Amino acid sequence: MTDPEAVQRALTGGPVDENIDLAAAIGRCSNNWAHAETRLAILFCLLSKTDLTTAGIIFSFFKATRTQSDVLKRLGKISPLMTPHKIELLNDLMKEYQSLADERNRLLHNPIGMGTELYIMLRDKLPQPGAIPYKTEAISIEAIDDLSSRISVFNLKALILGQSISGISFSSGAS
Repeated sequence: MTDPEAVQRALTGGPVDENIDLAAAIGRCSNNWAHAETRLAILFCLLSKTDLTTAGIIFSFFKATRTQSDVLKRLGKISPLMTPHKIELLNDLMKEYQSLADERNRLLHNPIGMGTELYIMLRDKLPQPGAIPYKTEAISIEAIDDLSSRISVFNLKALILGQSISGISFSSGAS
């Protein structure tokens, strides 16, 4: 027999649908991540000396964060536009990207639940036989917003590096 309350809970969509602040925080984080991937596609465009359309298409096939990072670092090593300092900045940026990607994937690719507190369900690598193969870890809107802010800072760093590589600087608007 089906539990009507369980069916109703399943149809409501869970804590993300029930909490507009949580949904907004996840949306901001996801949107900022899309900008990060776009910034990296632009770096790929500059380092590969390819037009943006072609670069975007090619870069979109590099799904794994590690692959994206490796491709950009290797292009950075052979690009005449790069100096040792720019290569160091690119390498640091790619380390930061990997770290942010790990956090972002943890957030956006795992279920979020609500008991007495908001939590994320993380799959156990070695679950106990017969046990639910997940453990829970507390998560907060503030933690999601913190990740989103760090992704925004990453985007700014990628923009600045791209400007440095291209030789194009944008006016701050101040005269």
